[in-house]
Amino acid sequence: MTTPAAAPTKSGRLLTFFLGSTLLSSLGSVMALLASTVLASDTGSSGGLAATYTSIMLALNLIAASVTTPYGPALAARWGTRRVYGTAVGANVLLYGLLTAGLLIGLPGYPLLLLGTPLLGAVGGISRALYPAVLQGYLAHEDLASAETKASVAAGAAWVIGAIVGAVVIDSYGVIAGFAANTLLSIPYLLVVLLITPEREPARPTPAKHPWRSLVTSMRTNKRLRRASVLGLLAAALVAPLASMVVPVTQDLDHNLAIHAGFILAAISFGAILSPSPVYRLGSRMGPLRASGYSYAVTGVVLVILGVVAVLFTQNLQLAAIAAFAVIYGALSQSGGNLLVQDAADSAETIEHEQQNLAVFFLITGIGTPIGTLLWGRTIDATSVPFLFAVAGGIMVLFVIVNVILLTRQGVSAPPAVAKHEKRQHAHGIPLIQRMWH
Repeated sequence: MTTPAAAPTKSGRLLTFFLGSTLLSSLGSVMALLASTVLASDTGSSGGLAATYTSIMLALNLIAASVTTPYGPALAARWGTRRVYGTAVGANVLLYGLLTAGLLIGLPGYPLLLLGTPLLGAVGGISRALYPAVLQGYLAHEDLASAETKASVAAGAAWVIGAIVGAVVIDSYGVIAGFAANTLLSIPYLLVVLLITPEREPARPTPAKHPWRSLVTSMRTNKRLRRASVLGLLAAALVAPLASMVVPVTQDLDHNLAIHAGFILAAISFGAILSPSPVYRLGSRMGPLRASGYSYAVTGVVLVILGVVAVLFTQNLQLAAIAAFAVIYGALSQSGGNLLVQDAADSAETIEHEQQNLAVFFLITGIGTPIGTLLWGRTIDATSVPFLFAVAGGIMVLFVIVNVILLTRQGVSAPPAVAKHEKRQHAHGIPLIQRMWH
């Protein structure tokens, strides 16, 4: 007979296994991101195309993820959520293992990376779509808000630590060590998903006969969803690429070691952990749509300031100042994404439509992300990082101002809707990057 204390004990063990393996996997993810961008930047640096090579690699990953994301629920409806999710995670581990082996035997690094990146993006898109359901299965005694918060804190802490540790490892032993570390550190997470039964088996989604047609219909008929998606697309293209493009950015500023990029990435990740505070403060006062606009406008201002810092300061002082503002950037950029996810979900009339609307939102913003990385890459190589920061930040601020004026004239004013039990407060930003490289 099961004692009353047995369920909490089992729940505690599952929590430990899942969050512990999530932390290890996240450590591997940040090492993989750093290794990939260092390899791409080093390959392109001889021709002055370090940022372009990096942006091409990232764009291939992001485009593939955007294409496969709508099919995650369809596959899960047929074969089961945990089985499909576990297969996607296993494919990710296998692909990184093959990438590591290929580099060890001397295959050319960047062509090998370009070959594997679309496959990594494809399986990442599927796992990203199914992650919330799997998370709820393993943390069934938690509500979704608490479950996502605990998982995101584990992932966020891992990114802060891993950005520094991974950079030191890559500087000391090369990019192969980063890929190998990601392969090994992801295995415990894979074993948890495949071998440990969750408290509640994740439910199978409702089958969708035409996933792409349903997405187009939602976008065409829902004005509020369109507004959130357009703002998200612009933000993804203009201000969001800093985290993924941190290696070519620091290299353009003559900070050529991986530890320099890791230091800035750790600052951004730390800022993302602090994002709930601006989410609550802004969202509770003006509603998610306007609050996200203000968050992104201030993020644009921070980018402009970073451009000024890059011009006026030199070397060590410059790096320290950029890191300080990167914390603010991380908090506000993540907040803007969190609030937009809230607005996209709130635009739905039913729970079923909520999932559909979120799929549309992530698809549209997913389109903006590869566009942004390519634009950042070409702009950095053609001009400079300070120029890029000034232009991207300035356009973001101008767009938000125009958008707010239009919303005011149209009488659009969403009521305050963000409370401390917000269920999606960690669904965007750094955790999204982490899941792309998971």
